[in-house]
Amino acid sequence: MSDFISVYPTRSGPKRFSSRFGFLSERSALELRQIDEEFDILEVKHVVALCAAPGSWSWCVSRLIFTALHLIISVKCGDLPLTVAIGLHSMDLIDGVNQVQGDITNVRTAEVVKTILL
Repeated sequence: MSDFISVYPTRSGPKRFSSRFGFLSERSALELRQIDEEFDILEVKHVVALCAAPGSWSWCVSRLIFTALHLIISVKCGDLPLTVAIGLHSMDLIDGVNQVQGDITNVRTAEVVKTILL
């Protein structure tokens, strides 16, 4: 296990965290948030999530990058933050996330993602 991910002695730690911040999946949200705090991986405008089903990380990413600050900056620049989630299985609709159901190794799927990003 990586040294930057905290391990809670009980399950209540991640649950309290996710409930406090309104995240969908407690463990995924906690891990993603901790990784971001350590490495600033979400200091970006666009995110592509591969093998995204069931969608927990995509949901968390959309909440973390699609903040009021980004909206203010983006509206001025005309470029909103964009999250694309690609997976073989269907996912529930997530606000701010473009979903592509398909195989990430398929050229057709790559073309669909390319049209979304351009």
